[in-house]
Amino acid sequence: GLGDVYKRQIERWSEQEHCYYLSLPEFVDYQPRRNYPRLLLANNSPLKTHINPLYGAPWYAIVKDISQGGMRIEITGDLRPHLHRDKVLPKCQIMLDDNISVQCRGLIRSFSYVSKPHRHTEISIEFKNMSQAHQTDLKRFIDYVEIAA
Repeated sequence: GLGDVYKRQIERWSEQEHCYYLSLPEFVDYQPRRNYPRLLLANNSPLKTHINPLYGAPWYAIVKDISQGGMRIEITGDLRPHLHRDKVLPKCQIMLDDNISVQCRGLIRSFSYVSKPHRHTEISIEFKNMSQAHQTDLKRFIDYVEIAA
């Protein structure tokens, strides 16, 4: 396990100085947490989305950032009582423009409540079960916006 990695890096214990001497790796590499880069969306041209929770009326939200793997949305009000990490959202529909929308299931990854400058909840959603056609549409949209920016 992870503890074994640290045990192998301990060189010795100094009883006199009450400290461990550690060996450090020659190289340190970083593995990004995300599989896809995020596209931050400008406030003046937001994407709109409809999210259907398991129970209750749909949520209407603005997409703050999006990637091929998920999105972060903003919804007016405090939705924390209705949110749980890893909760499945049966339907997420994102309107990419007037003619194209993509939909899939979603998985809540994180959420937070923001009180200023206006009360809203931000929710990070991982896309699940998106069709190949919708994945292609989303990739084209992201590529187009990145080039246009």
